[in-house]
Amino acid sequence: MTTPSVGFVGNVATDPEVRFSKAGKPWCSFRLSVKPYVPGATEQPEAEFYDLVAFGSLAENVADTCRKGSRIVVSGRIEDASWTGNDGTEHPGQKIIADGIGRDLRFAGT
Repeated sequence: MTTPSVGFVGNVATDPEVRFSKAGKPWCSFRLSVKPYVPGATEQPEAEFYDLVAFGSLAENVADTCRKGSRIVVSGRIEDASWTGNDGTEHPGQKIIADGIGRDLRFAGT
């Protein structure tokens, strides 16, 4: 079954960090902060944070051009990503595998 594509607009919350697989392929990870805007609401919702992963040339380009605070648009798919804490407790979670990332041109030029 194919995972549907999702889209997010938010701010880079941590500087992207490039790593290389054992086969020498680049990948990077970072966190994205998304704060939904609700028109007319007296209280705006809290920001939500997502872990993102990008591969190949996308990973290298993100690491070269995006920094903490950059406003970006992301398309990708969500995958389950549970992890085990130091105390042995299992923590369910999700990550976004990015297919495309671009600057939000409302806030910055290219």
